[in-house]
Amino acid sequence: MLFAVRDFKGAIPRLHPKLLPENFAQIARNTRLEDGALGPVRQTTNVHTFGSNVLSIYLDGSTWRGWATEVDVATAPIADDRIYYTGSGAPKMMVAGVEYALALPAPVSAPTVTNLATPNESLLETVYYAYTWVTGFGEESPPSPLSTALDTSADVTVRVNAFAATPAGRNITAKRIYRSQTTASGVTELFFVAEIPAATASYDHTLATAPLQEVIPSTDYDTPPAGLLGLTAMPNGMMAAFDGKEVYFSEPYQPHAWPIKYTLTVDHAIIGLAAFGSSLAILTSANPYIAQGTHPESMAMEKMDKSLPCLSRRGIVDVGYGALYPSGEGLAMISGQNAEIMSRNLFTREQWRALSPETFIAGHFDGRYAFTFTYSNFDIYDCGDASGFGAFVFDGGAAPASSLLGAAIFDFGSAISAFGDQRLGFIDISGQAPFFIDTDIVVPSAMHVDVSSGEFYMLENGTDVIRWEDPAAAFATQRWRSKTIVFPTPVNFGAFMVQTQGVVQGGNVFSAMVFADGALVETITSTNTPERLPGGFRATQWEVEIVSDTTVTGFALASSVHELLQL
Repeated sequence: MLFAVRDFKGAIPRLHPKLLPENFAQIARNTRLEDGALGPVRQTTNVHTFGSNVLSIYLDGSTWRGWATEVDVATAPIADDRIYYTGSGAPKMMVAGVEYALALPAPVSAPTVTNLATPNESLLETVYYAYTWVTGFGEESPPSPLSTALDTSADVTVRVNAFAATPAGRNITAKRIYRSQTTASGVTELFFVAEIPAATASYDHTLATAPLQEVIPSTDYDTPPAGLLGLTAMPNGMMAAFDGKEVYFSEPYQPHAWPIKYTLTVDHAIIGLAAFGSSLAILTSANPYIAQGTHPESMAMEKMDKSLPCLSRRGIVDVGYGALYPSGEGLAMISGQNAEIMSRNLFTREQWRALSPETFIAGHFDGRYAFTFTYSNFDIYDCGDASGFGAFVFDGGAAPASSLLGAAIFDFGSAISAFGDQRLGFIDISGQAPFFIDTDIVVPSAMHVDVSSGEFYMLENGTDVIRWEDPAAAFATQRWRSKTIVFPTPVNFGAFMVQTQGVVQGGNVFSAMVFADGALVETITSTNTPERLPGGFRATQWEVEIVSDTTVTGFALASSVHELLQL
């Protein structure tokens, strides 16, 4: 008679402890479970402290940026190092630590144009002039209003002046002058003439020395709406964001320009966006949408037939091949043209709703969906066991009259519904069977993955940025509780052994507890050697719980020491 575990898995809260698959857990806390062994996570390390509370964080090169609002940050699809963000008032960009409004408006007034000689009547044509602002970052504004019509000829110099005052605070360094010309097909367009310093008050244009060049590119470079949210970088230099029910796209490689002609409209309020491949998931308060295309003018949008409303914008995560987000049914994934619930086999609908998915703050780390959640109005999170056996008990008010066998009791002294207990959890979707892990090390209020290093950072207490799984930090104490193994008739295990990676030293935390029919029958503190268990009783339900800060590679319950030694 033998019960052994050598390939440790996480928890499946949906299932009763007796019905869990082999190697899965009732409780998996502070553990990695990356290679089959039961390895503890490391403690966190503080890497930065803000001077005041923030809600959003971003690592900009080697500098931490923080905002007191819910901000979405995207890097620039250009050669220079810049970041762009929405959610902190009107859309903004930051260059070398200096913040600028993203909007680059057109000049407010038309130029004045004057012939400096009498035009040749036989060569007379009617022309218009306009100009644009140009920033030190290479951005160009939409054109100014057109000048009044001017009858001139090619041999006459035209003076262009009376420009609008240069706006402050946008690093405008130049003006570009454009002149109209009607093509053979009858289309009139503006063509580039010259670029002059922003402070220059007048420009004299002679066609012989400054012939017309390329067509103006910025005619449709509309400024982004002030209410844009959810900024998301996409392939081919595009960026996307939303305002209400409308999705906006930037001109490729021109993050300051958001042509209205590219706008898409959905039929419900947009909660957030996530980009993967050439697709954009548009997550709303009802059905999600998918928009696909390689250029804003070719984006095709399709409404998905499943009503899976997104409950939290901060719970949306781009995992590269799809978008994960909290819906009312569970953790939803949009991938390709499909929408599915990834957590359906992990949580019942009631359990999922008890986690308060509308409060989720999430990130993506090592193939796992990391998220904060709330136990609100949910006193027992019991893995399906109504008795509370093997449960977490979050008790409010007076202490419980009697301790539930095998339960972890957290008595807060006030009703849990008054505040809700915040936790951090991970849903592993990297394998065939998803599982759940939680941790009591940190409860973050923001998360950030640095794409250049792959490091996972969290914000704690509103001011402290901490690094998750710092290789230099000490190991945390993990807790793992096995399924309930049930025998048809009462049995007695006579021996028990836990195998660890190396010898447990005096400074390590280690204990392994054996439960029989809900009662603790033995606790051992040694590893890699058989231990005898008490006799004189039999039980039909057996469990093992391990608390350790060292890696456990397996354990076994056997009828005898001899049977253990045969492993």
